[in-house]
Amino acid sequence: MASTRRTEVGAGRVGVLGGLSLLALISSCAARGPTVVVSVVTDLAAGKDFVGVRVELGQGLDVLEERERVAALGSWVTPHQVAVFDDVPEGTLRVRASLLAVGGETLIAREMIDTHTGDRAINVILESSCFGVTCARDGDAPATECRGGRCVEPCADCPPQCVAATDCPPSDACGAPECVLGTCIYPEGADRCPPGQLCHPTRGCVPTTVVVGCVVDEDCPAPVLGSWSSCDAAATCATTGDRARDRTTFTCVGGRCAPTTAIEHEACARDTDGTPCGTDGCSDWTECGFAECVSTGARYRTCSSPSCAGGVCDGHDREQMEPCTRGPQDGLPCMVNTGYGYCGGTCAGTTCSDLCADCPGGGFCAESGCYLSGGGGRCP
Repeated sequence: MASTRRTEVGAGRVGVLGGLSLLALISSCAARGPTVVVSVVTDLAAGKDFVGVRVELGQGLDVLEERERVAALGSWVTPHQVAVFDDVPEGTLRVRASLLAVGGETLIAREMIDTHTGDRAINVILESSCFGVTCARDGDAPATECRGGRCVEPCADCPPQCVAATDCPPSDACGAPECVLGTCIYPEGADRCPPGQLCHPTRGCVPTTVVVGCVVDEDCPAPVLGSWSSCDAAATCATTGDRARDRTTFTCVGGRCAPTTAIEHEACARDTDGTPCGTDGCSDWTECGFAECVSTGARYRTCSSPSCAGGVCDGHDREQMEPCTRGPQDGLPCMVNTGYGYCGGTCAGTTCSDLCADCPGGGFCAESGCYLSGGGGRCP
């Protein structure tokens, strides 16, 4: 069958009841082939993100008919009727819908397979998440169409992605999820993206490559600046670094604003004080230390937790103490340091008592040690 193409103005909105009423009216006519009504749903904004719609009806490798029309301005999150095909042959059909830019370029397109019979209405959902996604349409690759930002096989009765908006993944701040006909879409909030950009559900406001028409460069949008990256440096504790962002500029090429994206850099300051800059570690514990005749003591070790301070990595050493114990010392020998010598004795409780008791005939403790009683000199 030869392909035919018509251009119409003002693709209009059609509700479910309107589509059914139209099909009922069609069914009452004389015998003929089925009628197929095609509607489009999208979270892109007509007049801002796209200006026209093209629908292609095919069977096998043949294109049966093609329709193109100017898009009615406003939101398209509810079905908008864009084409009615009469006297369609029975059998499996291909329905391909495309959103068009100012110069007729395709922004987003999707093909669906229809295996139903008789008069019917087909809704094609074109999601902003598919903007910039290219799916192979040649060779043996089955995933030729984009849905939810991924390449999938064309389907007749596509499985639903959602029942309610709460089933949809959260989006960037420029759009809020809605569940429409089992598909998660993200219509842009009012004026959240500037001219020349559209709302992508995961990437936020992104530059479009074909939406804006122009005669000279001045007709194109102002440069679009991305978000700055973090301030990075080669050294962990460095107090200065570099950050980068995308800068997209537009020039008028062939009647449309073509983007060129480059990365710009600038120096930045970094507050690194307290940032970890090495491996934590501790020395081995010392032996437990005890005072004479005391059963409780302590052991020590040095620990380090390196962190940045004033642009350098500081070990921040600190001493740790751990208590330790030993058995009772009563009756055990002990020594008292006098400052100039030592006097021996026996532990009684926590005190070193009976100093110099081992001296023959008794003794006493002097600064330099034990001496014999009666002035006989130092104890042997």
